[in-house]
Amino acid sequence: MKIPLIFIHQGYSDYLNYTLRQAHFSNPDAEIILIGDEFNDKFDFVKHYRIEDYQGNADSFAEVYLHMSFNSYDFELICFKRWFILEDFMIQRRLQGAFVFDTDVMIYSDLTAMTESLLASGSNGFAVTGESALSPHVIFWQAQTLSTFNQFLLDSYSIPEVMEKYQQKWMHHVSNNLAGGICDMTALYLFNIQTAQVQYQNLLKIENDAVFDHNINESNNLTGNEFVKARGQKKIVWHNNQPYGIRTSDDREIRFHALHLQGHAKLLLDNYYRGSDFPERRKISRHNKLRIFKGRIRRLAAYSIKSICGKPSGSLYFP
Repeated sequence: MKIPLIFIHQGYSDYLNYTLRQAHFSNPDAEIILIGDEFNDKFDFVKHYRIEDYQGNADSFAEVYLHMSFNSYDFELICFKRWFILEDFMIQRRLQGAFVFDTDVMIYSDLTAMTESLLASGSNGFAVTGESALSPHVIFWQAQTLSTFNQFLLDSYSIPEVMEKYQQKWMHHVSNNLAGGICDMTALYLFNIQTAQVQYQNLLKIENDAVFDHNINESNNLTGNEFVKARGQKKIVWHNNQPYGIRTSDDREIRFHALHLQGHAKLLLDNYYRGSDFPERRKISRHNKLRIFKGRIRRLAAYSIKSICGKPSGSLYFP
């Protein structure tokens, strides 16, 4: 059976051209799966499935979900619902486990051996920082653990202790005018610290001089200031189409299995792509370069206004 690498995405985003092709390039024998919709059924090397065919339990969660976030209702809800969609998909496909990636993650390692090892050991693969935050951008789920987590999600809005933690965190965001709020990452954190029996391998821990990236925009990984930064991102050097970061503690080069090009870093995907060329590449690259240029102009203008007017009021935001 082919090893599945799963992505879940609604709508079409041009960066799918990079992340999906890079996954196929680095894992030619794997089954690249996109659970999406009619707008992103565009890639002949991808096994495409419709989100709408796996909505049963996701719709049940939507009935109990309480929105506590400055992000949009629809955005946060689909981030939660994807885990129920994934569980239904894995049940129908009879998958005992699978790697799941956000669609802004570029994969460079063949993950066959790692997947087989995780399956055989019964271990999950979680990206857990030194502060115990669990990021879902790359995750290996054992089917049973995913089912347990989804039950936790369903129950969490009726468990007083969990709801209290949700509300405390939400009020912290409201009181301090902080972006975000309660998201699936919050629930994953609570699930991980409250469910001690869950067995997992920390994907942010360096093993055999290789590791998964937490966020390319940060020097942090498993620990704070773990990697050298340059121009606002982890400094990357390349050897044989493999990306390496430089560890700050000893200048040792550490290979990245995957890079997480979160947020504005998605505009730089062309620089990190190592797969075969494709027809849309030049058009997408030109468009992203224009967006980068316009963003620099906006930031320069905002900085100039800030310099003239002083500290902005709470109603203004300068990225």
